[in-house]
Amino acid sequence: MLLAGLIIAVSGCNRPPASPAIQHPPVEDLTCPAEPAAPDAAASDSAMLRFDAAALIAGRACRDALGRLCRWHVARGLTGIDCALPDRGEPQ
Repeated sequence: MLLAGLIIAVSGCNRPPASPAIQHPPVEDLTCPAEPAAPDAAASDSAMLRFDAAALIAGRACRDALGRLCRWHVARGLTGIDCALPDRGEPQ
């Protein structure tokens, strides 16, 4: 009886540890919105302004997603990377 208990205890110790669950960032952090189509040369000023605004919003969304992805990697041990946005001297 003692031998059977010892065999069970030892056999339970030689299992390899379970691999950790793989964690991935959200899909939205791996994609950027599509760039808006540029208006043609004959477009009105208001069409150009709408295009400029849409391009700015798409660019900021992609920048924000990249920042979240960078911080996700840093939180999991990545070193040697700075996730801060460069100061471009833009008014806030």
